[in-house]
Amino acid sequence: MNKSIAAVFITAAVLFVFGFLYWAVNPLPYSALNQVKSEGISQLTVAKLFPESGAYLIPSPGPKAPGAIRKRAGNLAQH
Repeated sequence: MNKSIAAVFITAAVLFVFGFLYWAVNPLPYSALNQVKSEGISQLTVAKLFPESGAYLIPSPGPKAPGAIRKRAGNLAQH
């Protein structure tokens, strides 16, 4: 039983160290992301577009045709 508990703690420590090295030291996870030119202006623009906190659907459901909205919006990542 003691060997099993020790193995769990050793595994947790190894995974913690690996995760830290991967996310904090390695630039690879962030190399696929684009950077904005001005973070401050971008934050203000997003705050104006979405004044309240919460989840937003883009494009929002409604009477407008989704295809027309997507054509206007261009390449937009939706999460």
